[in-house]
Amino acid sequence: LNFRRIRRGETGKKGQPQNDDVLWDHEAYPPEELIPMLMSCIELNQAYFKQYEFTKERLKNMPKGKQFEFSPNQIFGKFDLFCRRVSKLIELFGTIQQFRTLQKHNLEDITPILDIFDRYVATFKKKNHKLLDYSNNTFDRDFVEFNVGVSSVETDLQHYIDKNFEVITSIEDSLKLLRKFKSILHRDNLRNGLNSKYSILFHNYGIEINQIEDQYQRHKNNPPIVRNLPTVSGSITWSRHLFHRISGPMEQFPQDLIKQKESRRFVKMYNRIGYTLFSFEYLWRQ
Repeated sequence: LNFRRIRRGETGKKGQPQNDDVLWDHEAYPPEELIPMLMSCIELNQAYFKQYEFTKERLKNMPKGKQFEFSPNQIFGKFDLFCRRVSKLIELFGTIQQFRTLQKHNLEDITPILDIFDRYVATFKKKNHKLLDYSNNTFDRDFVEFNVGVSSVETDLQHYIDKNFEVITSIEDSLKLLRKFKSILHRDNLRNGLNSKYSILFHNYGIEINQIEDQYQRHKNNPPIVRNLPTVSGSITWSRHLFHRISGPMEQFPQDLIKQKESRRFVKMYNRIGYTLFSFEYLWRQ
């Protein structure tokens, strides 16, 4: 049904059929709506094939009955080819959606990167491919060239991300920026780069825990107290500040990273200093 709607170019205006160019109309077909429609075509193909396998297996258990002698290629050949094209369109419009979202965040100094990407999209669009015509092999060739261009843009974007992380000294601020980029970027190369940053940040976080523990040991007998605060509340405020510095980032790291074998040492350090700070506050409350 979605395939027929797209091919007819239904945009909510009856009597105005259009061609595949309607897929470029992001007003009529925003990528966030178009992509699920395209995905449903692939899911339908998978459901048909699953039913085919089920029926074939059921007939095998009925040897006296007529067997299912149709080849999968005979039944699904054209649909499979169409779904391969659909997969590429999902990648195409998913990439466009990614950079459109990036643009909406108004990040500083990112405009040149977005402009280069827009030029690659414009060049590809000028090819005037029938996007749903899976028999058009020139689309596949041009799509490869488009992805080569996108890869170069992603390299520039990766450098941009790295540069942003270099100027941030706070672990917590770095994690916020990392989450922001992860919510926008979905292509594998970029996400792999972002995931690797979690490991780097967690290692830096371990160093910071060590520093906080050293700070506690140096000042536990004479805590630095904010002016005008009584000794008890000032000491508790100091210990809570130290605890926030270790607990804030820990709550933002992905659980799968925390559970890794390489992370256990830092988790133990966190638990130890956390318990120490809790005990420190408890003693001052007595």
